[in-house]
Amino acid sequence: MATGKEEKEIRILAVSDIHNNPQALEFVERVVAGFDVDMVVDAGDMTDWGATLDGLLVAAVERIPVPYLLVAGNHEAPGTMDALAGKGMVQVVDGLVEVRGVSVLGIPDPGSWSLSPAVKVPLLEQQRKEVEGRLSARSSPPHILVVHNPRVASTFAGQVPLIVTGHTHTAGVCQTGGTAMINPGTAGAARRGLDPHGVAVIYLTRAGQGPAPEAVDLISVTGIGATFTVQHVLVDRAGP
Repeated sequence: MATGKEEKEIRILAVSDIHNNPQALEFVERVVAGFDVDMVVDAGDMTDWGATLDGLLVAAVERIPVPYLLVAGNHEAPGTMDALAGKGMVQVVDGLVEVRGVSVLGIPDPGSWSLSPAVKVPLLEQQRKEVEGRLSARSSPPHILVVHNPRVASTFAGQVPLIVTGHTHTAGVCQTGGTAMINPGTAGAARRGLDPHGVAVIYLTRAGQGPAPEAVDLISVTGIGATFTVQHVLVDRAGP
C-alpha cells in the first residue's frame, strides 16, 4: 500500500479490458482505496461484444468513489456507453475533459461504433487522423491521451507526456520520445482467467507546464483476494 502522499502528487489508476467481469471492479475499488487514488482512467473494453450489462457490473461501477473516465474500446457496442454514463462517478469520454487539474483527451475505438469487435485497419487509420486533428487544434498538448489500441497510440509518442492504452492484455511501460506509454494489462483477467488481473497506478507531480508522470506501479494478481505483486517503474520526466 502506498503511503505518504505529497501535496503536489496526483495518483491515477489506469485500467483496461474488464470484459464484463464484476470482480475486476472489486479489484479496482480495493486499489483505489489502498493506494489513495484520485481518479480512474479506463482505456476501454469494459463490456464484451455489447453483452447486456448486468446488475453486478453496474453496482460495482457505482461503488468506485472517485472520478472514473471511460474511453470506449473495440468490444463495446452502440448503446453500452450510454448505459454506463452517469453511473456513480463514471464519465464516458469522447474528446477533452479536465479532472482535478489534469487534462485528458480520450478518443473512442472505432470498433465501438459497430456491432463487431473486429479490428479494421482503415478505421484505425481514421482514428489516427482524428487524434492528430484534435492534438493539432490545441495550443498545448493534453496531459494524458487515452486510446484503446496501442497501434494507434504509438503514432503520438513524443507529442504528449503520457499515453494510456489497452487491448493487448499485456502490461508494460514504454518510454519513447519523452512520452510514457502505459498499458495496465487486463483488469478482468480476460474474463477467461487465463491472464492475471492487472492495473497500473500512475504518479503525477505538478511541475513545469503541468502534471507529468514520475513513476508507475504495475500491479498484478492471479485471483481476487490473492497476494499481489507490484513492479515499480521510474519515468524519465523529460517530457514533450
